[in-house]
Amino acid sequence: MADGAITLELDDWLSERLKRGAKAAGMTEAEFARFVLEQHLFNYRDYEWIGDDPATPVDPAEMAAEDGVPWEDVSRWMRSWGKPEELPEPQPLKPRRSDHS
Repeated sequence: MADGAITLELDDWLSERLKRGAKAAGMTEAEFARFVLEQHLFNYRDYEWIGDDPATPVDPAEMAAEDGVPWEDVSRWMRSWGKPEELPEPQPLKPRRSDHS
């Protein structure tokens, strides 16, 4: 095993999700696993330094008042980079209006 290499044992369900995700992303299973781990670890550290913990529940009213781009849209856009059919940058969602306003 090379320095930094690791072997993971996955159950059937997780293994199948990894295979499907890799295929959808156009990556090998190892590349996709590395991508997912890097994103998870980076995102958690990113939240730590701005003083927010992603494990803390978010108030739905606060979420509804903010605009943003769903991760699925950003991820799809990033996977298209450098390809002939590169997607346009996703636009933020408009804040949802409360039924009580």
